[in-house]
Amino acid sequence: MRRALTLAAVAPLALTLATGAVASPGRAASPARTADAPTAATIAHARTAAAKALAQAHGTAGLVVTLDDGTPLFDLSGDAALPPASTTKLFSVGTALLTLGADHRFATRVMRTGPAPDANGVLTGDLVLVGGGDPTLSRADLARLAASVKQAGVRQVTGVLRLDTHIFDTIRGAPGWRDYYVGYESGPLSAFVVDDNLWRSGTSYRVNPDPGNLALFRGLLKKQGVAIAGGNSTHAPPAPYAGTVAVHHSSTLGAIAARVLRSSNNTEAETLLKDTSLTAARKGSTAGGLAVVRAQASKLGVALPSTMNDGSGLSTRDYMPTRTVVAWINALGTTSIGGALRSALPLSCRNGTLKHRLCGAATAGRVAAKTGSLDYTAALAGFATTKGGRVVVFSCVVTGPPEYQDAKALDAAVTALVNGL
Repeated sequence: MRRALTLAAVAPLALTLATGAVASPGRAASPARTADAPTAATIAHARTAAAKALAQAHGTAGLVVTLDDGTPLFDLSGDAALPPASTTKLFSVGTALLTLGADHRFATRVMRTGPAPDANGVLTGDLVLVGGGDPTLSRADLARLAASVKQAGVRQVTGVLRLDTHIFDTIRGAPGWRDYYVGYESGPLSAFVVDDNLWRSGTSYRVNPDPGNLALFRGLLKKQGVAIAGGNSTHAPPAPYAGTVAVHHSSTLGAIAARVLRSSNNTEAETLLKDTSLTAARKGSTAGGLAVVRAQASKLGVALPSTMNDGSGLSTRDYMPTRTVVAWINALGTTSIGGALRSALPLSCRNGTLKHRLCGAATAGRVAAKTGSLDYTAALAGFATTKGGRVVVFSCVVTGPPEYQDAKALDAAVTALVNGL
């Protein structure tokens, strides 16, 4: 892929109409469902206005725009490989929805290794908390789970309290992450995440959050009057277990998708990527999740570059053409989860990371898009409803000196799309 063009040196005439490569795979380009396709003059005016807006950033950029049926409108350096930042979450969350379904719920279970508790509430054997890859598990959820253990008749455990996180690997970050990201930009990854694994700090917790999270659960059991004779162990006995004591189920994946995309939560996006890998492998991993993302993209006719290294967009090795992002959004629109993904995005001047952005009269409530922000990079990708009644799909990235990384140029470009198309 060629390097991005410097916007300050790009004249409006350098903008070209997009090729059919941007259209959604498996679906022929046709007039937009929401309104007649814009005229060539309308497109030319909008692309010139968008280019002028982006040129104010004095950085490099890529911008691709289509109608929501995949019909190409225009393309500015759409094949330039730029950091996608958190628009990467469109891939990890979208693939999770595709493979697991919007109604999927994650289960965190408390199991026993021996018989059910006797009439006196004595449970002979060990009590095992089994992490189920729930990205949204909270301390309040754990408190309710501890109460459920008591409600199941357990008052005393003769063995130890164990934690089973075998479904995930023990890698706490992802390729290309800076050293300080774990514990700051993301909690250390695990199949047993509590409050994004950011509720505690310290080197030992960043290296392995499992002992600290298990100790938290033990304290919650103690508050419920459940006594455990033995200590804590993060070495789980081999399954199968003798029975289930209590279960906590997460919200639906559709609801989790909205939470992740609107807040741009890194820990939860990375956990979902590892969850996704379990649909094709026995162990949840970042590499396995990325393999599933690529497989799903291939099925939809979207070729992903090898320079996608995580599920959140934090990786310094992540590079993605804006043309690929638009192709992915359009491709998801042909699937059963297209509506769920779109409704999960932040809405301009309404919620999430767009709550205080694009609040002008022309754009408020009209842009549903994923934001992205890194050092030297700002990104935005999703949908916009134009004044002409058309729904367009767009992806835009600006990267340059830190003083120009803010989203003002992106917002001005999107405003130009809304006003011009």
